Amino acid sequence: MIFFKNKRPKFAVVLGSGGAKGISHIGVLKALENNNIPIDIITGTSIGALIGAIYASGNLEKLINFLTDFKKKNLLEYLDFNIIPKKGFIKGKKIIQLLYEFISLKDLKDSNIKLGFVATDLTKGEPYYFTEGDVISAVRSSISIPGIFDPYRYNNKILVDGAVVDPLPVKLAKKLGADIILAVDLSYYNVEAKHKEFSKNKDYDSLDFNIFEVLILSLESLERQIAQEIIKNNKIDFLIRPEVGHIHTFDFHKGSYMIENGYKKTKPIIPFLKTKLFLKKYI
Repeated sequence: MIFFKNKRPKFAVVLGSGGAKGISHIGVLKALENNNIPIDIITGTSIGALIGAIYASGNLEKLINFLTDFKKKNLLEYLDFNIIPKKGFIKGKKIIQLLYEFISLKDLKDSNIKLGFVATDLTKGEPYYFTEGDVISAVRSSISIPGIFDPYRYNNKILVDGAVVDPLPVKLAKKLGADIILAVDLSYYNVEAKHKEFSKNKDYDSLDFNIFEVLILSLESLERQIAQEIIKNNKIDFLIRPEVGHIHTFDFHKGSYMIENGYKKTKPIIPFLKTKLFLKKYI
């Protein structure tokens, strides 16, 4: 048993990868905020890094307002396609411009919350952990879905989406000093239900995935396997799995549902979390 003398244990929120599914992270963070749960550490991969950086910048409400009015057709406004794709279909420069609207934090070290984001070093095939340095570069690197977005160059590294190697950065949270960990896993869903979705026309042989879907579904399969190993082999105090299996990577127009679901999944654990954090002594 761990004893904490005269101080509250450090609480970390681990925000997993999963494309638009990660909008449910907003609901998780809002549930914690509304119940006065202090967050000491946030680690995130891909969309988890994005939401974590926006939260640390104090702009979560601004993002919620943006998503409330977001329509499916709006997505194309933020995608700058390469005429001849060499490293990815999307340049990602418009995404960087959008990031600046929501992320005011300059350096990871400037945050009151300790931050850690994950990208993948493409040449070494290993995680690249951002715990200091430019926040926009960290997020842009972490969300660079291989084959979809151009890789991002930073510190003489070629970086892609952190989900390739660490979709649920629990170990990073521990390295940053976490005593209590709440992790949000977006990779879990009912495989049978997914199969039914693809074969609802009753002619499975007629399924015709485009190249985007092939890349995304392949990455999701990899993420899911790695995430389940992380969950199996690491102590996680609270595990939240929003019901977002039916949400596709670019379904940002379904934000309201995901925020609500993240909130709903978090609310029941609040009393147990407060007990775990010994908050009755401090509030």
